[in-house]
Amino acid sequence: MVKTNPSELLNSSKVDQLLKVLKEQFDIIILDVPPVNKVTDAQILASKVDGVILVVPQGIALKGAVLRARDLLKKVNANLIGAVLNRVTDAASGGYYGGYYGTDDKK
Repeated sequence: MVKTNPSELLNSSKVDQLLKVLKEQFDIIILDVPPVNKVTDAQILASKVDGVILVVPQGIALKGAVLRARDLLKKVNANLIGAVLNRVTDAASGGYYGGYYGTDDKK
């Protein structure tokens, strides 16, 4: 039985061919990859795609970890087009626009 390193598979010409075929058939392709700071998979794929959106969980991700992820993506010349803050709760955010919208002050 041959064990293959996932990073080697992602960096193979077969993955390049797969992405090329997918780009010919679809307008948008979304790849969900492991966290950038944990394994190199995200960096490898980030270097092969048109754009990267960094997903940051509120209250979990530390600022330093987010900056490190950004730097790792820059290192592979990834096109970082934005970030999405997920796992947001009203309690953690103070409500929409600091409570200005969506609150019922008439109670």
